[in-house]
Amino acid sequence: MYKNQPDVLRNLQLNKPLLERNALVIDTMRLFYDMLHNNTELLNALQRLKITTDHVNQQLANVINVQTVYAAYVQEKGESQQATQDKKKAFDEVSKWVSEFYSVAKIALEDKPQLLESISKWVRS
Repeated sequence: MYKNQPDVLRNLQLNKPLLERNALVIDTMRLFYDMLHNNTELLNALQRLKITTDHVNQQLANVINVQTVYAAYVQEKGESQQATQDKKKAFDEVSKWVSEFYSVAKIALEDKPQLLESISKWVRS
């Protein structure tokens, strides 16, 4: 919606990668609730909005929980991406090996082409 408005994107911090934005939002929320938890003047000013010490403590616990879960998510996502790269590399290596194997088999069985079918390399009769 704001892709043609770089100032708005920068102000909303939407120009950063998603993982960085999420971490920033979580950190900002923790800072906010930490400040309320440690400064009674700030908390007292929010009493009329029904933001109490219990509410702040509960939200602080929720933010800490979210940080823990988010860190686990980021780690799992990284491991998944690495596993995908490892799998692709392994498939590429197997593909090269099979290609080389068929090439060698084709030369080795040049005088008996029907034997190539025993290694699943179909040959026209």
